[in-house]
Amino acid sequence: MRRPLRRSRPSETPGVLLHNPPPLHLILVLLLPVFCSSAPRVAQTSFVPSSVVACPTRSHCPLQAIPTTGETMSTSLEILKVRGQLLTRIEHNSDSLASVKRVLLYNHGFPDSSVTPNALNHFTQREPGAPISENGYFSSRLPRKLCEVLLKKMPDTAFVAFNTMGIPGSTENPPDRLEDPPPEFITKTLSGDMKDISHVFSFLRSERFPDAQMCVCGMSTGAFLALAFAAREDLHPEGGLESCFVMACVDDIPSSVNVDFDTEQLAEADREGSCSAKFFPYGAADNPQKWRLGRAYIESYKDFPPMPELAAKLKIPVLLIHGEDDKHVPCDHADRLLGTLQEHMPLEGLRGRARVLELSKIPKGNHFFSSNQPFAKVVAAIVDFLTGLDPPK
Repeated sequence: MRRPLRRSRPSETPGVLLHNPPPLHLILVLLLPVFCSSAPRVAQTSFVPSSVVACPTRSHCPLQAIPTTGETMSTSLEILKVRGQLLTRIEHNSDSLASVKRVLLYNHGFPDSSVTPNALNHFTQREPGAPISENGYFSSRLPRKLCEVLLKKMPDTAFVAFNTMGIPGSTENPPDRLEDPPPEFITKTLSGDMKDISHVFSFLRSERFPDAQMCVCGMSTGAFLALAFAAREDLHPEGGLESCFVMACVDDIPSSVNVDFDTEQLAEADREGSCSAKFFPYGAADNPQKWRLGRAYIESYKDFPPMPELAAKLKIPVLLIHGEDDKHVPCDHADRLLGTLQEHMPLEGLRGRARVLELSKIPKGNHFFSSNQPFAKVVAAIVDFLTGLDPPK
C-alpha cells in the first residue's frame, strides 16, 4: 500500500494523484552537496582509461565503459553511436550492466540537444588518465543535472540521453563548422524522431539492459514524443517499458505546432518549403544560429493522433511535471492534459500498480526549471514517483 505524500490531495479518480512536492527544507538538505559544490561532479572524478568506438550496427557494439570514482558514488560512462548515427551517452551507477534495474531514457526538446557534438571523439581520443569534459559531455543543463542527481539518489540506475537525427553529433556527414547545420537538419520530422527513440530503446534492451525496467522521459518536445512513444507498443515490441515521466508537455500534439512556431514561420514554410528556425549548437562562437527547417517537420505534427486517442493506448504509470511559471508551454496545458488522461487512459487495467497517474506542479518553475529550488522539487517528484512504483525486477 502506497504511503501518502505530505500535502497530497487525491483526485476523485482512483489511482490518480495531484500533489505538491515534499517540503523544500527537506529537499535542500538532501541536495545540498549537489548545489553547494563549485565544481561539477565529473571534474572531481578520477578515471581509468578506456575507449569506446562508434557502433556501425546495433549488434556490433561491445561495452567499453569508464569506471569513475567520486566522493559519494561510482559510475560507469559510455559514449557511442547507435546504428552508427545517433550520438548516445549512457551512465549507470551499478556494479555491472547486468545489475542495473532501472533505465531512464531521456528525450531532449527542440531546438535543443542532449550530448555535445564532439563527445565521441573527445571521449575516445583523450590521453590515458585524462578527465572527461567538465560538463560530462552534456550540451544542456537539464539532462546533466537530472543525470547527476538521480544517479546519486537511486541505486542500480542508468541514465541515457541521445541526440535525434539531424541534431549536431547525430549525422552521417558532420559539417566543417559548428555554426552550420548537419545536412539532415532540414529534413527532420517528428515521426523520424519517434523512430530514433525506437532505435535507441531497442539497442538498450538488446545490447545493454535486457532485464531492466525502462522509463521513457522527456522535456517539452521530448515530453510529448516520450508520451507518444509510450502509447505506441509497435515501437517498443521488446517490452520492458514500465513508466513515463514528462516535463512541460503540451495537452495536444497536432495543435501544438502553433506553440512551437509563430505565424511568420508557418507562412514562410508554406511559401518556400522551409522556414528559419533558431538553434543553439553547443560550442558555436555565436548563438543562436538560424538554420533552415523543412516544411515536413511542421506537417509531421499531424502524424500524431488527438490526445484522447493517444491516452487510450497508454498502459503504464505516467508522471506529469510542469512549472507554474512556464511561459512557453503555460501550466494550464498540464491541467488539461491530466483531465484527458484521467478520462481516457485505461486506468482500470492499472489498478494493481502502486502509482498510476500523477501531476506535480512546480512553484516558480519556468520552462527549463533553471533555478535551483524548482529543479530540486522536480527531482523530488521524480524520485518519489519512480521509487513508489512496483519494485524493479
